[in-house]
Amino acid sequence: MATAEDSIPVYAIALRGAEPVILKGRLQGPEKSTKDFIVGVKQGETLTVSMKASKANSTYFNILPPHDATALFVGEMQGANEWRQRLDVSGNYTIRIYINRAAARKGVKSDYTLKISAS
Repeated sequence: MATAEDSIPVYAIALRGAEPVILKGRLQGPEKSTKDFIVGVKQGETLTVSMKASKANSTYFNILPPHDATALFVGEMQGANEWRQRLDVSGNYTIRIYINRAAARKGVKSDYTLKISAS
């Protein structure tokens, strides 16, 4: 049986240290309202993520640690699209960008620019 997370597109991103990786794209509800970006980060590094979106009041990101579905950061709850934290665990972190459910159901389109770095 497929789950909702099985249909989320996943992209592996190679970080270049302090030099940010900048990704641009579009989310569109309801079918293409979420994307996952996987980044490998070492213990002690600081992961910095920021996002600008054309529909900033409905487009957010979450940060999920390796092997754990409990988010370190939930953009919609924090009311922010910027996050920076020194990490205690090495591994692959997931940056999940999304249009919130209510906007996705309405078919909202949101162009985004996602900036990711680790140092």
